[in-house]
Amino acid sequence: MADKFDESDIINCLTNYRLEAKQAKRERMDKNKINFDAYHHRQDFGYKLEGQSKEFLPKMALAVEQNANMIQQGLMDIGDWFSVEPQSGINEDIMKIKPSTIYKILERQLSKDGFMKKVNDATKLGLIGSLIIAKVEVKYTNKPKFVAETKMKDGKYYKQLVKKDDKACGLSIKLVRHEDYYPDPTGRGLYEMEDIYMDYHDVLRLATGPDAIYDLEAVKNLEGSVEAGTDTSDQTFNKSRETGQNAVKANYRRQIKLTEIWGNLLNSDGELIHENIVCTIANDQFVIQKPTKNPYWHQESPFVVTPLLSVPHSVWSKALMDAPTSLNLAINELFNLSLDGGMMSVHGIKQVRESWLSDTSQVADGISAGTTLKVNDSCPPGMKALERVDTSSVPTDALNMLQMTNQEFYASALSNEMRGGGADFKNVRATAVVESSHAIDSMFSGMAKQIEGDENSGFITPLLQKSWKVIAQHIMDLDPKELKFLLGEAVTNTLLGMGAEEIFADTVQSAAFRTFGISATLNKQKDFTKMTALLQTIASSEPMMEAFIKKYDFTKFLAELMRSLDIPSFKIEADENAGGDLSKQENQMPGMAQGEMANTQSQIPQAGAAGNQGDLNPNAQSQPKFPPSKASNA
Repeated sequence: MADKFDESDIINCLTNYRLEAKQAKRERMDKNKINFDAYHHRQDFGYKLEGQSKEFLPKMALAVEQNANMIQQGLMDIGDWFSVEPQSGINEDIMKIKPSTIYKILERQLSKDGFMKKVNDATKLGLIGSLIIAKVEVKYTNKPKFVAETKMKDGKYYKQLVKKDDKACGLSIKLVRHEDYYPDPTGRGLYEMEDIYMDYHDVLRLATGPDAIYDLEAVKNLEGSVEAGTDTSDQTFNKSRETGQNAVKANYRRQIKLTEIWGNLLNSDGELIHENIVCTIANDQFVIQKPTKNPYWHQESPFVVTPLLSVPHSVWSKALMDAPTSLNLAINELFNLSLDGGMMSVHGIKQVRESWLSDTSQVADGISAGTTLKVNDSCPPGMKALERVDTSSVPTDALNMLQMTNQEFYASALSNEMRGGGADFKNVRATAVVESSHAIDSMFSGMAKQIEGDENSGFITPLLQKSWKVIAQHIMDLDPKELKFLLGEAVTNTLLGMGAEEIFADTVQSAAFRTFGISATLNKQKDFTKMTALLQTIASSEPMMEAFIKKYDFTKFLAELMRSLDIPSFKIEADENAGGDLSKQENQMPGMAQGEMANTQSQIPQAGAAGNQGDLNPNAQSQPKFPPSKASNA
């Protein structure tokens, strides 16, 4: 049956796949267009009259930046943000390749590929367009190599610098546009398709040489294709909507539309003809890569796809910024209405009787503030040649609705007025701030766990797993000098001596990846809130302070408090050579007179001049204070 499955059948299968996938995501793509327009501060004001306000408040864009930067900082600020460990039930001692070796190689490849920047961009795509879509593969690039060669001329030796091109292999993680991704809408994973737009010369390069992946003759047929490059205009316009750049025509470059199909192919009777293959079609009519067995050893799709907000049984789910975008557009309308009302209340509408003016040119270009108008004798005494006829003012109802809509926006965008910089802190209760922050953090924690993921779902952890599988398959093509710098010569020689097949088999089945950077950062914030609440509680009661001091160590407590704030404690540690001065500080509390000693028999520090600090308990004789650190007794 497969022998009878010719190119026309492949194209027919592709056409039907694309049709059902495009219909399923049509509404999602329409929402994405609106979201991207709002992200780039674009709104249709075509119905506005000349002179009416057309301002755009960047609330949605700032909410996207806040959430994306919080995710990125959670990975960058904590240091080690992922780990490689043995699979459950596997002893690390029997592993030929240690988890630390895997970690060093993978971390280096991620760094070279600019992974942190891509996490930030991926989060923005997920917030705006519902899905984060990444494609994990390897890339081969020309790496310049300079050599000083010795040559002879006229009986004399001289040095000549020669540049040589060397192939460099590395990990490549590409973020895929929502418009270019076509998954099986049923969720059963029959296929995944991606539209790729390339210059003709790049397609031709991939069809030549020993590592060619495309059929050279089929690619050459593209040169005379009437359709070549004609389907890129819509793609260019849609991409410009997402990037904020102007759409340009690149007819001279001749771009080719490639469609990669990963998965299974069916014939017109619904029978399975090709299973787990990759196939490429150019300009929707030329098969330049016939159905080929999945080239990756992991035999999985190269795509890692996850939503930030999942919807049961949905492939495309929903985007967090769907509701905030609509509210941002409503806020723009209310703000412009209030702005027009304010400007109208200042300038207003005036009427002028030109027959009463001695020179009508005075009002030909408008009337500026402070202008003196000269009237003629026809103007009756006490009458006005220029007078205001409107009674406009800033609409109070619009201001009230603007405030209400702002509150709804912050709630839907996982933000608040404090984070947006628009709150009046003098009139905001501390409890309200804490309650709002807790509500946001609880929602954000769930989204952060979805981004971190686990071995079966999410984004970063499956991405790390697939990245290592691809690296292990092509590890023999990595730069050996770089490996020796990372691992040492002995470990590198042992590693390369095993071969890619043995490395893949040993590590893929025994190594487990875990991402924890974002959760750790959020947990630090929660820990700080809990500890400060505990300090306030025990400081309000002398018996509680007494009991706390007897059972717990304030030095360790302070260290945990500083850790939750990411304060480098080593920078403020006491000098070990200052022991003599510290011994005097042990028995003298803040606020005591010089020479006055503390009561060392009591667990509670003496208040001294507590009145300068402000008592927490006005009925107490002394104010509870924290005891000196044990480090000062050294």
